[in-house]
Amino acid sequence: MPTPGQDDSADTSPPSVAQQNEAVPVIPPHAIQSNLPVPSRLDTRGNIAENWKRWKQVWDSFEIASRLNQQENQIRVATFITCIGSDALEVYNSLPFEREDDKMVMSKVLELMEKHCIGQTNVIYERYCFNNRNQENGESFDEYLTALKVLAKTCNFGSLKDELIRDRIVCGIRDMGTRKKLLQEAGLTLQKCVNTSRSAEKTATQMKAMSGKEDVNALSQNEKHRSKDKNKNRKKLVDCKYCGRKHERSRDKCVAFGKECTKCGKANHLAKVCRQENPSSKKEKKERIHQLGTPSESQDSCSLSKDQKNMSTTLTARFLNRRSLQR
Repeated sequence: MPTPGQDDSADTSPPSVAQQNEAVPVIPPHAIQSNLPVPSRLDTRGNIAENWKRWKQVWDSFEIASRLNQQENQIRVATFITCIGSDALEVYNSLPFEREDDKMVMSKVLELMEKHCIGQTNVIYERYCFNNRNQENGESFDEYLTALKVLAKTCNFGSLKDELIRDRIVCGIRDMGTRKKLLQEAGLTLQKCVNTSRSAEKTATQMKAMSGKEDVNALSQNEKHRSKDKNKNRKKLVDCKYCGRKHERSRDKCVAFGKECTKCGKANHLAKVCRQENPSSKKEKKERIHQLGTPSESQDSCSLSKDQKNMSTTLTARFLNRRSLQR
C-alpha cells in the first residue's frame, strides 16, 4: 500500500528500454588513427591496371585500419587526394563527374578511377592468359597459385572459379609425379589439389637435401679410391739417355729403340743425345791444329839456325886464337 503523503499517481515501475537508450550518451565516430603509414602514391606509368589493383587493395586496408571509412566523404576524399600523388591527381581532375558534388563522394571517385585505370576488360583475352599460364622454371607452387588467382579475377568464371583454378594447376604444374598423383585422386577439389601439390614440393625439397649429402659423401669416398688406384697404377718415369725424354723404364716406351743415329750412324739412340763426335768435325779440328802449329815450327827452325851460327863463330874464333899462340 502507498504510504501516507505519497502521490498514488506516481509511477514506480522500472524505466523502459527506450528510456534507457535515451539516457545513454551518443558516442561520436572514432578518430582517425594517425600513427599508421599512409599508402604510397599511385604509379600511373607502365601497367596502370595492375598498379591500380594493388594500390586499391592497400587503400581499402588503410581505410579499415585507420577508421577512415567511418568518417565523412569530404575527409575520405581529401585523404585520397593527398595519397595518390601529383600524377594521379591529374587523372582525378579529368574524371567525367556528372555533378560537381560527386567529386566529394568517395564511392563515385573510386568507381570512376577504376574505370579509367582498368577500362573495359576483354574476357576472352583474360581467359587466354589464364589457360596458358604454366608453372615457370624455379617458380614455387605458392607463387604459381597466387598468379592463377590474380588472373582468374578478370575472367568472370563465377561459380566455376575454384574448379578452373584446380584444372589449371593439374595441367600446368611442372612436376610430372605430382600431376600423376592429382589425376589419380578421386573427387579432387581445389583444397586437396593445393595440399597435395604443397606436400609433394616440400617432400621433393627434403629428398633433394638428403640425397645431396649422400652424394657428397659418396663422391668423396670415390675420389679417395680413385686417388689410391692412381697412385698404385702410376709407374715411375725416368730420364732416358737414348731419346732424351721421360718414360717408363722399358725399351718399348723409348722412341729411339730400333732407330739409327743420324750423327754417328749407330742404332738405338737419337742424334741429340749422341756422345760420339762427327768424323768431319775431327778432321776439321786436326786441320785447325796443324794450321796453328806451322808458324811455331818455323820459329823454332829460325832459332836453331841462329844458335848454330853463333856456335860456329865461337869455334872459329877459338881455333884462330890457338894458332896465333902457337906461333
